[in-house]
Amino acid sequence: MSRRLRWLVIGGLGFGLALAWHAAGRRSTGLQADPGAVQPAVVRPSVTPDTFLPMAQAESPTGHRPKAIWTPRRQALWNALIANGDPEWANLLRSAAVSGTKAQRYADLGQWAAVAYQVTGDPSYAEKAWARIQGKVDKRPNNRNVTREHFLEYAWMYDWLKPALSDEQRRAYIAMMNTWCRLALGQVPGVSWGTRTSDSDETVGHYFGLALWAAVSGDENPQARAFLNDPLVGGYDATGADRKTWRNTISQYVKNARGGVWIESSKYNLGTLRLVLFGAEAIRTATGRDHYPEITALTNEIAAAQLHELTSDLRQSFQWGDEESPRSLVLDRRVPLLAMLSGLATDEGAAGRALALMSALPRSELPPKETVLYNPSRPARDWHDQPTLYVARGMGIAYARDGWQPSASFFGAYLPTRLGVDHEMRYFGNFQFYRGGEWAVTNPLGYDANEGEHINGMLLAGFSSAREARGLLDAGTTTDGTCYVIGATGGHPYSNGYLSPPPYCLHEWSRALVYVPSRDGSLDIVVVHDRTLVQNPKTLRGYDHYRPADQTRMKRELARGLKQWIIHAPVEPLVQGRTIAWRTAGGQSVTVTTLLPSEVTYQVLDERTQVNLGSYVRNSEKHWQIRVIPAVEREWDTFLHVIQMGEQPARIALVRDGDKEGVRIVRAGSPDKIILFNAKPSARLPGVQAPLGVLVSRKGLLDRYRGLESVDIK
Repeated sequence: MSRRLRWLVIGGLGFGLALAWHAAGRRSTGLQADPGAVQPAVVRPSVTPDTFLPMAQAESPTGHRPKAIWTPRRQALWNALIANGDPEWANLLRSAAVSGTKAQRYADLGQWAAVAYQVTGDPSYAEKAWARIQGKVDKRPNNRNVTREHFLEYAWMYDWLKPALSDEQRRAYIAMMNTWCRLALGQVPGVSWGTRTSDSDETVGHYFGLALWAAVSGDENPQARAFLNDPLVGGYDATGADRKTWRNTISQYVKNARGGVWIESSKYNLGTLRLVLFGAEAIRTATGRDHYPEITALTNEIAAAQLHELTSDLRQSFQWGDEESPRSLVLDRRVPLLAMLSGLATDEGAAGRALALMSALPRSELPPKETVLYNPSRPARDWHDQPTLYVARGMGIAYARDGWQPSASFFGAYLPTRLGVDHEMRYFGNFQFYRGGEWAVTNPLGYDANEGEHINGMLLAGFSSAREARGLLDAGTTTDGTCYVIGATGGHPYSNGYLSPPPYCLHEWSRALVYVPSRDGSLDIVVVHDRTLVQNPKTLRGYDHYRPADQTRMKRELARGLKQWIIHAPVEPLVQGRTIAWRTAGGQSVTVTTLLPSEVTYQVLDERTQVNLGSYVRNSEKHWQIRVIPAVEREWDTFLHVIQMGEQPARIALVRDGDKEGVRIVRAGSPDKIILFNAKPSARLPGVQAPLGVLVSRKGLLDRYRGLESVDIK
């Protein structure tokens, strides 16, 4: 941006607005909980994205003021950016010019030309847009993937193209969109469609597409308003955070995404969040009211999470879930999301860091709906002063690092909550570690890679976690940067309504992860403590009540051991005594020492031949995994492992103090450190709740595990 334009668009604001980010002040055993977690900012009702636009205003060059997204101040910003040769807008106009030709952009629905029409008033662009749209008006979409992605696009394009459409074209457009509404509502005879509220991107795409359609066409199209008020949809305003309506479901999704990490998987989130943000802003501008205050409050957290999930050298991200692009930053999705956040974040720091991060990442052309929300007039902000611990409590994800310099180490942990959505993970307690420009500890990534054997976790009676209770319980840090994360799972593997449920076998698995950085970055340590109370299900009445597929899995895994602690290595590891060791591709030394249980066996498995990771995990992701199994099967065990990454490992020793156990760490040039965990055995869960033979999950079961695991760092 030129100096002159920056003066115009920044100086024209006349004021700045910064909303404070708070750090939680609760302390426990000398630890500060969540000091780096960004708390929801207090967003004043008068603060909208327009607040951060230049004060100048401009009229619409089409002679029509669109309802969605467009405002006089946005038009003025677009005009200024185009006049000053902003590269994003130059790219958009070039793409609009080639719409309908062999050189047109992928997935060109007419949106490039529609935006070009709005910013220039040139009717030839409207003709280009309609040429792309008219081929769809009489065709039913192939599947719900089309409607979830493009419903919003067609809704705002109608609003923007309206003055250029003939009466016949408008009638055809309205008929097409009303059909899409009926498809999403499951009202088309003979078509199995509808909307699954277990699928967040489908629900988000269908809801916001239908809701925006009602906002932009309702005056001339009463059916659109009827669709909006359908009991399945629930109108613009939530009445709760539940699955009773699509609108309430959106509110539930946002609640589960507190901390800014959406609920599907690391790649899918980057797309769904753009639908969420665009939809909420489009309806705010179209109706003149913020009907989605929970999304407004989440926006700053989304911006923070986008930064914190990246390694400090900006080369990798913490990936989890159904992942189709392993070891990729997925920049074609990530950068457009950052562009949106630059315009929608209500905190200047959040928006500024999104802009700075966007500039630091490689990128290609922005899509149209992201370009119109992109606001480069806001000042970029340096992110290197941000906290080194960030916790997204909704999804149970924690990110920690020893600094923000490119050489800094990065630790990511995922202790997922049970949500009941598509792409949900069955595993629990995974962690990865990045240092020296590579993953020193990681795990296979891929689609449907969601069991314990896919991660650095555990298999307990063959199960990767319990469904009834699961989640993050606590996280925090000490003054020297040592970070801890605690979570637990337990209860039944099946959902409410399961007939004749078998008894409980997984009574408790609590996991504590402690990351200990060094002063000079030469040595990183991760301590893993696991509390396990598990019965062998084959010894209990009702074993035959497990699903046949689970019985097959349990039979296979129980032959190895009731409890299996799993870690992955990029090369065949060396096991000597109670230590597992390997070197990364970059030559870094990694050692894993078992301090507890006292007697274990080790199984080193080649993932290409000895472990079935499913058909969707690429061969390039399959390496080695090591399973640590107690030599004697017991109901109660604790596991204690110390992972060291560096050429000069610390001296470590098992320590006990009453009901606590842990490790003493002696490092050259640093004070000794003692980390203690609760080792007092817990009790079995009471009997399964199954009135009339139907499983009913215990409410608040996760709370039973609070306090069973503790971390005391000295």
